Amino acid sequence: MTPLYLGLDGGGTKTAAAAVDADGRVRGLSRAGPSTFKSLGLPIAADVLAGLAAEAAGKDRVGVLVAGVADVDTAADRDALQAALRSAVLARGLAVERLEVVNDSVIALASGTRGLARGIACIAGTGSVAFGVNRAGREGRAGGWGPPFADGGSAYWIGFQAVGRALKLHDRGQAEAPLVGELLAASGCSTLAELLYDYLGAGGQAGVARDRLPALARAVEAAARAGDADARAIFAAAGLELAELVGVLVGRLGMAGESFDLVTVGGVWGTSAPTFQASFSAELARIAPGARTTGPSVEPAVGAALLARELGARGGSCPAGLLGSV
Repeated sequence: MTPLYLGLDGGGTKTAAAAVDADGRVRGLSRAGPSTFKSLGLPIAADVLAGLAAEAAGKDRVGVLVAGVADVDTAADRDALQAALRSAVLARGLAVERLEVVNDSVIALASGTRGLARGIACIAGTGSVAFGVNRAGREGRAGGWGPPFADGGSAYWIGFQAVGRALKLHDRGQAEAPLVGELLAASGCSTLAELLYDYLGAGGQAGVARDRLPALARAVEAAARAGDADARAIFAAAGLELAELVGVLVGRLGMAGESFDLVTVGGVWGTSAPTFQASFSAELARIAPGARTTGPSVEPAVGAALLARELGARGGSCPAGLLGSV
């Protein structure tokens, strides 16, 4: 019997599994809650992933399983989760010939390239990261280091920049500026002091609340649409930050003179702030004129399954998307 090919998309809020056959047709889908092992622990995370894999595959044999998981950043992360997942899969009675655990940036690229994983993916959601594979199969990653020091162009970064600018506006006597008003409305606060110290927890031992800053990006977007110059400047800078991530990989992977697919993934790319796309596109045209910008054509779990199918057909190594990859 011809085996199925499985893809897993593991995140901090939801997880999905997809099974495709040798022709790339989807044969099974399953979904569940979070599966990031750094928050749940290895045994629980592996059990969630294995359970969805078994549900999507049914009783069929699996040729290759590719699991793209959000908090797999180092070789140690990958090896630990791969070992735990292999054990959990075996405990479910699922026969898997080859199992690969990768960072979710890999399957983001696969979701826009029908599993081929060639080109560059630029992810801009809560955080930001770029991952690419050139024609020779060499991979590279830029960004993805996490807040507060990195993740330029992400929703977290946009929120962080906006609060800083709002404080300057307040000190200049411009507390009625649209950016300030939108931030206060979004947070339910009446003053910037309340926003900073109570809502975000600045100055406390735990530091600024990471889970609340990304949500403020929508307030910055609203201010930008209303014509606020500071909000528009933030989104223009966000576009440049993301173009810089792409540019780093273009240089490192020798793709400057090539045509390639650039897959843009994440909520920030859907913004209607008028300066964002213009800023990104102008810089991209300068650093990578051959880039063909596109979005995902399938959901990440299906992209992972199509990548698994590709590995089953051609063999070879699987890109990993780890920090420090060259």
